Amino acid sequence: MRIIFVITILCVATACRTKSSYFNIQGQKFDNKVIEQLPIYDSLSHLLIENYSAIRPHFQEGNSFEYIWYRHGNELYKILPQEPGTKVKQWFKQLGDSLIFGFTLYKDSSVKIFVRDTYLDAYKLNVRERLSFNPKGATIKNREFKTRDTLLNKNWEYWIWFDDQVDIF
Repeated sequence: MRIIFVITILCVATACRTKSSYFNIQGQKFDNKVIEQLPIYDSLSHLLIENYSAIRPHFQEGNSFEYIWYRHGNELYKILPQEPGTKVKQWFKQLGDSLIFGFTLYKDSSVKIFVRDTYLDAYKLNVRERLSFNPKGATIKNREFKTRDTLLNKNWEYWIWFDDQVDIF
């Protein structure tokens, strides 16, 4: 009887384990469309850094300013002067929803671009694509979570974060 109980528990535990371990992270490709648009991302990052003094008073907890277009909409115009705010909106429109949905400007003048988040239901896995701009020089960071990353040039890192946590809103 105990053996049947143990076997049943093992079968249930095996069936319930996450499928994300079966996803081939190293096989995940970097999107050439993202890489081709690097000049626009570069222009956006430089514009944000040029307007650092206007953005700095809006840093959250003194460390960074995050802008997500679908959450913050036109609030950018409350922070940036009209001309840079309009340029940012134009670049978002030019890149489109599939290549950008936000950014974070940090106090060290580095910028993280939120490219896209894709949920893979079959693996119960969020695939989060990001670009990081560091004016002092990009490096591959040793992150605590599953990632795949590459340096695109001296200032840009393209990284993909594989997150098996499900966001609940």
